Amino acid sequence: QTRTFVDVADSAIARQIATEHGMRGIAVETKVKHEHVLQRNQTDLDFLRARAEPIGYEVVVEDHALCFRPVHRPR
Repeated sequence: QTRTFVDVADSAIARQIATEHGMRGIAVETKVKHEHVLQRNQTDLDFLRARAEPIGYEVVVEDHALCFRPVHRPR
């Protein structure tokens, strides 16, 4: 899929994609809003994972909900 998201945070993108797939979107807020974000010929899951990794987030599907959240690292 190829598309552009405008003036939006990664958490909002995750919620939008979850809704498009008929899932609940549970996203921990990300503070940075991006002017333009391009999803270039990627599946939605690959795109979200690529957005999540650099900011220390993960994408997980649990109980028909897409979760976009900080990676939990046990101590």
